[in-house]
Amino acid sequence: MKGTLILAEAATAAPRGMVNMLNAFIHGVQGKGPKFALRCVAVVQIVADMVDAGTHEFDVRGMDEDGAEFIPKFGGSFDVPQGGGRSQFIIGIAGSFQHPGSYVVALRVDNHELDSAAIEVKQLATESKEEQK
Repeated sequence: MKGTLILAEAATAAPRGMVNMLNAFIHGVQGKGPKFALRCVAVVQIVADMVDAGTHEFDVRGMDEDGAEFIPKFGGSFDVPQGGGRSQFIIGIAGSFQHPGSYVVALRVDNHELDSAAIEVKQLATESKEEQK
């Protein structure tokens, strides 16, 4: 079984098993303030082989570098038919980064991590009053 997790600003399902995504996250997030809001979607694709037939549990969770969750854990189940198959999910995510640093959003199936997306959150410098003039 293989899994892919991509974070994007928005996504919609399209015909023939395709997904349209807007602004996939590549490197990280920058912002001002003591906390940084996160609103995005996790696009998940799981490809299963014939040996994976049956019901499986999955979850998507986000953790900071100390292991604390920064988004609510989301999970569910999916069925793989005889002969294998593909499952796709688009999951809305809302949360906040409590401080600059390293974060990760991970996809797990049956408690095994299949993919993850690392996010680096950086504090933008604020302009001084002299620079604003």
